[in-house]
Amino acid sequence: MTSVSIMTFNIEQLPLGTPPWVAGADYRLERSRTAQALIGVLYPDVVVLNEAFSIEADALCAELADIYPHQTPLLGDSCSGVGWDGSDGACDITMFNGGVRILCRQHLAIKKKYQLVFRNYAAGTADSFSNKGAVLVCLHPSEGEDMWIVGTHLQADEGGVQASVRLAQMSELVTWAHEKAGNIPIVLAGDINSPLHETGPDGTPNLETISAEYIEMENLLGPDGLLFPERRNLKGDATYNMRINPRAKLRATAEVINYANVLDYIGYIGNGATWIGFRDTAIIDYHNYGFINQAIDSVPSDHHPMRTTVEVDSSRKAFTSRRVRKCL
Repeated sequence: MTSVSIMTFNIEQLPLGTPPWVAGADYRLERSRTAQALIGVLYPDVVVLNEAFSIEADALCAELADIYPHQTPLLGDSCSGVGWDGSDGACDITMFNGGVRILCRQHLAIKKKYQLVFRNYAAGTADSFSNKGAVLVCLHPSEGEDMWIVGTHLQADEGGVQASVRLAQMSELVTWAHEKAGNIPIVLAGDINSPLHETGPDGTPNLETISAEYIEMENLLGPDGLLFPERRNLKGDATYNMRINPRAKLRATAEVINYANVLDYIGYIGNGATWIGFRDTAIIDYHNYGFINQAIDSVPSDHHPMRTTVEVDSSRKAFTSRRVRKCL
């Protein structure tokens, strides 16, 4: 059995060239240092970064290299395929990078790494100028069995709800990941941008509902795949919360002032064969860390990270006799 702690963290580091008055382009250096400190305190085995577009995000990864020596290249930073075992999709060298990368501790060697740049996107939105997609890795622990993880960041809403684009991107991701990894459970982590709950006009979540988009998204993960396996244990928590996060409040409008929902997830693409379990899932509240002073130049991001522990055991079968495939 392999047990790995994983954190997905949208660090809100928008790329150089973003107007300085745009939230996410401000206080990059100060916020990257706070994000680095938080990662060091939480110290998960694997960190999946989203919105790591900036040179400050590059510096953050370099500073973490002592404790996270195994790192993928930055998604979409190069379209040549150099540094990857495979590069697929619609990578365009004229675009910004995709902002996703994966960092791993010493005992988790990255044996295989692939990048996908989505072919599906909403034209005219900010996302259409980025090589957004997914990073897939096969981890080979010093003890235990191989584990596959895919990190991603799906289309954001802009000028309307972009659910259909997100669903097309996830369909693209699932097909591609299974082509690379085989028909096995693949841990999925990242900013999916699909809300867990339906919301009222001012963004207030209805905690007794599950959004239609969430249900459609989870259905794409296979008959036993789950987007948020421990959601019942975290009822009411949010990874994007305009009520308590000063950076999320920067994006509030007169109409939407109470938005609080889960947009970032750690789940898995299923196959109905190999046992996979999740435990100790938490959404990180910045208020619990005294070195974060709750100001817009200290809180690292408008998103809150999610952290969990994932266990994969090929000796325990879900339904059939297929085993986890080792990295080739």
